[in-house]
Amino acid sequence: MVFIIVLLTFFIFALAIMWRPSTVLAFAVCIYPFEQWAQANMAYFAQNSAIINYGLGLLTLFALACIMMRGQNPLNPTTNAMWVWLALYIYAGLSCLWALDRETSLFLYKYHAPYVITFVALLPLVIQKPDDVRTGLIATLTFGTFVMILLAFDTGIHAWGRTIEVEHGVGVVDRVGQSRTRLAPLSVAETAGQLIIIATLMNFIGLNRVWQIARWLVVFIALALIYRSGSRGQFFAAAIAVMIFIAPSRGLLKARGWVTASASIAVMLGVAAFTFTAFADTSGRWSLERMSDTLQATRIDYCITLLNFWADSSPIHWLFGIGSSSSYDPRILGIYCHVVVVEVLAELGIVGLCLITAFVLLVCRDGYRLYKATKGSNVDRGTAVALCGLFLFQLILTFKERSFLSHTFTLCCGLMICRYCAVVKSQKKRERSMAMRRWVMQQSQPQQQAPRPLAHTH
Repeated sequence: MVFIIVLLTFFIFALAIMWRPSTVLAFAVCIYPFEQWAQANMAYFAQNSAIINYGLGLLTLFALACIMMRGQNPLNPTTNAMWVWLALYIYAGLSCLWALDRETSLFLYKYHAPYVITFVALLPLVIQKPDDVRTGLIATLTFGTFVMILLAFDTGIHAWGRTIEVEHGVGVVDRVGQSRTRLAPLSVAETAGQLIIIATLMNFIGLNRVWQIARWLVVFIALALIYRSGSRGQFFAAAIAVMIFIAPSRGLLKARGWVTASASIAVMLGVAAFTFTAFADTSGRWSLERMSDTLQATRIDYCITLLNFWADSSPIHWLFGIGSSSSYDPRILGIYCHVVVVEVLAELGIVGLCLITAFVLLVCRDGYRLYKATKGSNVDRGTAVALCGLFLFQLILTFKERSFLSHTFTLCCGLMICRYCAVVKSQKKRERSMAMRRWVMQQSQPQQQAPRPLAHTH
């Protein structure tokens, strides 16, 4: 049954992509939880753990092929943020040459390359029209709800807690040949947080109005999975993103917008409180003392150790860094430091920090421009704000988990904001050009003169 569901999913997405290529965004957002469900319930997907990832790559290429067959150029319009990211990624690759452990750095760079190419280089290119983002996010709500239900009712938690257990007795074999029976809880929680943001910040019209009610079912299931996984950071990041962007989503200039924003926050707080009492492990993981100890023992201590090593190195390393993924060297941490900005400063130096700062500033600038361009439309404004909320959510997570090379969806969200802004700008420019052309044509047409009255003859 699991194999049939996976095949049907790929088939349905292939059909949807032929209709609207941007629907591939839904599969990209939900791929890791969907993959975990398949791996937990069928040995084939556990032993071939990358096969669904390859499927995403093929679907993304198929979406771009559909765009080109329609006579569109996926590379247009380009954005400044794309060039800054490309420079940063190439620079990270070059820095492997002077890393402490060149072999490990090159391995990790090549290991993450397929995910970087798929999520960061290719996925934003499917946005060709302003409606593409809304189509992709609504498809994400639909598919994401299905995946969350599968996870909630068709997976079990390991005796260790938090993580989904592989129940068929065969461990999941990753790309380097290592086997494990516990699956990453943060991947599920991250997708759940993304669904909460999309569901609460988007505005709906037409047939999609069903999500005005169904969104709270999505929030309920997503929160239950976050609590079940014990993912505190994802919960707080999603809550912060919703609190900041709910008022801009509903409209800042009208009293109705503030009323609906307040009502949405009240409902969400009620759902969050109810699901917390029902699903959260209250044995101590959510206590402030436990969270403070974890923060000190991992993030803060890791950052201090890495920055001290970087500061004690030569000035040339201050400027250019000690090399990509050098944190994995046992002489430093033996693992990534969990805080991306610190990692970039130490491993890619001041040059890398300037590039990543420029990228974030460009995304913020285009996000503001996008909001100004769409604030007159309730639906378009909600779509733009939801995308900005996703980027803020991902940006917060860069201060608590994973490495720079593995934060592919964070970079993808930023590039999608810039791409969306460029597409809206291009459309408005075309509309002005067409309006001017119509006006010129009207002015160039000869005005018909009124016929002269016939002279009376006597």
